[in-house]
Amino acid sequence: MSDKLVTPRIVGGLYEAFHAVPEPVEAIRHWQSFGYRVGEEGRLEAADAKKLYGVDLGLRSIRLRHQHADHGLVRLMLWDGTVGDGLGARPIRGLGTRWTGQKTLNMARLFDHAAAAQRLGQEMWIVPPFFVGFTPPEKQVPFAEALPGVREMVALRAHTRQVFIEFVGWGLPQYGAINPDCLFQTSQFTHQCLIVQDDSKKSLAFYDDVLGMVRLNESTTPFTPGSGPSQIFGLADGETFHVADFDDPRSTNAPAERRSGRLKIIRLEEGRPAEDWRDLSRPGHLGYTGNSLRVADFDAMREKVQGSGATAVTDAVPDEFGRRAFSFNAPDGNFWTAVEA
Repeated sequence: MSDKLVTPRIVGGLYEAFHAVPEPVEAIRHWQSFGYRVGEEGRLEAADAKKLYGVDLGLRSIRLRHQHADHGLVRLMLWDGTVGDGLGARPIRGLGTRWTGQKTLNMARLFDHAAAAQRLGQEMWIVPPFFVGFTPPEKQVPFAEALPGVREMVALRAHTRQVFIEFVGWGLPQYGAINPDCLFQTSQFTHQCLIVQDDSKKSLAFYDDVLGMVRLNESTTPFTPGSGPSQIFGLADGETFHVADFDDPRSTNAPAERRSGRLKIIRLEEGRPAEDWRDLSRPGHLGYTGNSLRVADFDAMREKVQGSGATAVTDAVPDEFGRRAFSFNAPDGNFWTAVEA
């Protein structure tokens, strides 16, 4: 490590979600319905893609931007061939599964489209909209007082794995910016999610101690028959799931300072059934295969990651957009790319 005092840090929360697709036209049209637009394009030849992503195939990438957001972007990846079909529409419960979260103002329209796609035989895994209220049931006064809470819905497709949230009766002003002019009136990705299975919780420390994200909240939710969360995570009687939120370093728990760009890690208990699909959510496969982070003090961050429990840390090389980048597997086995800010 250099003698120079450095503070390697994440800039702006989670930067991009990598989505590999067989062709760009349909994928771009899909993301335009959620408020995204075409930005930069770039390419890596096979030898250079292998250095950064471990995939010996040529790569063309298109960055999709969302209004003025500096995070929560999409990197469409078009490989000259594929390693496999990836996660597809597999249910959420499984190691290595990834999904993105976006705010919406029109949950009903989203559900109508998801149901129509399913009726047409498209590959889909849906959890219909459900409401989680913040007011305890015994204190609720229906039709007389407001019922603040969150409405949520899951729609997993062959090449996209999306969860939508709708704030009801409250809000976080810096938690995503809705594009009111797109079909589904959605924000950029406000959060991106992973599942791990680690009772020791040691793997969680990598995200705050090494990458410098801020762990603001942890919670535990038990199985409840018929509840939306229990459906999402396939819980059985007696099971619980644990959530840890890792936020943009500028975030605090004050509602006015809570920022999007969050990583939510859902921890299942060891010894409970969970398929291991981590090899399906890596570059070269189709679908959602990785995330990028922008980092300041880039060289110091790479040294810090190398000295942690991360594996397969690559050299610093130009990515397809010409920025210096390196990739690695976090201690939980999930793939990441760090890009120089």
